[in-house]
Amino acid sequence: MRTIAIAVALLCSSSVFAVDFGFEDQTVGVVSGPVFVTEGGITLSVTSDDGYVAFLDSEISEYGSISVLGKKTETLGLNLWSPTIYKFDREIISATLVAGDDGGDDDGDFVVELLDQFGAVTGTIQQNYGTSNTGTSIFLNNFWGARIYSTSPSNNLNSFGSEWRDVEAVPEPMTLALLAFVPAFIRRRKK
Repeated sequence: MRTIAIAVALLCSSSVFAVDFGFEDQTVGVVSGPVFVTEGGITLSVTSDDGYVAFLDSEISEYGSISVLGKKTETLGLNLWSPTIYKFDREIISATLVAGDDGGDDDGDFVVELLDQFGAVTGTIQQNYGTSNTGTSIFLNNFWGARIYSTSPSNNLNSFGSEWRDVEAVPEPMTLALLAFVPAFIRRRKK
C-alpha cells in the first residue's frame, strides 16, 4: 500500500499543469531587462530588442490589469516601443499568447516568432489583433520563447501589451527519471 501511495505522489507531482503569466505582481513602470518571473516552477525572462520592459495597466482588460510591452528607453511615451522577447527556462508544450491594445491605434497585424532554446526562429505566425483592449489569443505549442512585434504602419509601432495563459511545460528530467522507478517499486513489493 505504501508503494502505491509513493507512486501516486510521484505521478501527481510530475503531471503537467497550466500556469498563467499575467504579471499582476509587477510594479507599473519601465525597467531594464531582462526581468525574471516564476509561476508554478516555470521561469520566464522578459526583455525587448532594445533592453527595456514596460509593465502597464489596462492594456488587455479581460485578463487582469498589467501587461508587458517592449521599450526602446526607460521613458514612457509614444514612438518608443520595441519588440518584446520572452524566453522560458524549458520547452513549452502549449500556451496561449494574449495581445491587445487599449489605445486601438495599432489596428494592424502583429507577428510572433517562435524561438528554440538557443534563440533561433523556428516558426512565424502573423495575426490581426484588432482595435480593442479585449485582446486576441494565439495558441502555440513546442517552443522555448517568442519575439513579438507589430507590422502596423502606425506611428506608435509595437504599442500593444501581451501576456501568457495556460502555459504547460515539459516536465523536468529529474521528475521523469523518478517516474521510471515506479514500476520497479511496484514489482519489488509484489515479490
